[in-house]
Amino acid sequence: MKEEDASKKILEGAKSVRDRVKKILPVLGKRDTMILIISLLLSFTIWFLQNLGQEYSEVVRVPLRVECRLEGHAPLSSNTSVLQARCTATGYQVFRLRTTRMGRPLRLVVSEADIHRGKGDFFYMTSNDINRYAQDIFGNDSHVETILSDTLRFIFPVVYSRKVPVYPISNVTYASQYMSRDGLQLKPDSVTVQGEPYLIDPIEQVYTESVYLESLMSSVSGDVRLRKIRGVDMSVDKVEYSVDVQRYVELTEDLTVFTTAVPHNRILFVYPSTAKVSLRCAFPVTIDPKQDIRLSINYQDFVRSLHGECIPTVGGLTDAVLSYEIDPPVFDCVESVN
Repeated sequence: MKEEDASKKILEGAKSVRDRVKKILPVLGKRDTMILIISLLLSFTIWFLQNLGQEYSEVVRVPLRVECRLEGHAPLSSNTSVLQARCTATGYQVFRLRTTRMGRPLRLVVSEADIHRGKGDFFYMTSNDINRYAQDIFGNDSHVETILSDTLRFIFPVVYSRKVPVYPISNVTYASQYMSRDGLQLKPDSVTVQGEPYLIDPIEQVYTESVYLESLMSSVSGDVRLRKIRGVDMSVDKVEYSVDVQRYVELTEDLTVFTTAVPHNRILFVYPSTAKVSLRCAFPVTIDPKQDIRLSINYQDFVRSLHGECIPTVGGLTDAVLSYEIDPPVFDCVESVN
């Protein structure tokens, strides 16, 4: 179709109808006048809708404010930049774009990879960067012939920020004979919080929404949103969680508790002298993990203890051991002169 201004054509059509009505009205009666007006309104409506459905090639201008996650900067640009482009679009789309121009700026969410850092608070996007978001700006029914704006510049003010850990709120249970060595893991495990200093300084950590996982028999993963803090912006809205689940078998053994690094003129007695060790080992067990395990209490740990109560260290564990428990967990130690 020949290129023409959609809005201009519609206005000219409306003016033409108005002029014809002015010539006819003086010679008609009241009833005929009403019928004529209704007929004209219906005709104009049909003509108007038909023209809106046709395609036009026009230069449109769209005011933009850009939203982007930029560490140390506000998430939304403080200024508005006007994008100019020649588009082929229906009359409906042209009307929408003109309405956008007269109203509030369009808020465009972009990736950090598509916006470039200038000096200080200034950032910019090239026509190639903008073209990736053509459908978000002009709509799916529009075809962008060319971006006329070479560069759009935006200001993202510097804000106070710091990095804090993410703490998961979770309730995870496992089926019988299944467990996880590391429990629920988060990625990323820390985020950057941004805002006014009086809001950021008290924040020691941020929390996830609740994650409930029951009777797990296999590894799971997913996304969980972070709990919002009023007046504070975070570098991400959600994080990934994962739980590595393994089947295990439990083995128990009574082991002697040894002492190490005891001076030659001292004797260190341990009560009780043996402990029950329970090992959770990855299934299937190919070698006996108990054969190289050794429990010991270092003399220096005894010296540093207040009441001679010591926790033994476990040596000789293999990668097949997922976890272990010692009963009792604490031993009484008594020193004597040799």
